Amino acid sequence: MDKVTKEEAEKILKKDLCMAERAVNNNVKVSLTQSQHDDLVALLITLRKANERGYIGASEEFGRWVYAGGKKQRGLENRRAQRKPFS
Repeated sequence: MDKVTKEEAEKILKKDLCMAERAVNNNVKVSLTQSQHDDLVALLITLRKANERGYIGASEEFGRWVYAGGKKQRGLENRRAQRKPFS
């Protein structure tokens, strides 16, 4: 496994975020709240990880999806905790 420095990891993350934000901005044709925009960006990053066979990284993203209406939902937390990782 290759190791990266914190600075390299931040650079990679910024690049991924820019690409995902560009995809959302260029393809969504309706008004979005900031939260909806952010969720779509996160979903695209998750999708990219899965497509690159980064199944564990993609699976770990689901634990972040526990909010509805800006509030953490216990039911979503429980379901995410019970999920099995991609294999």
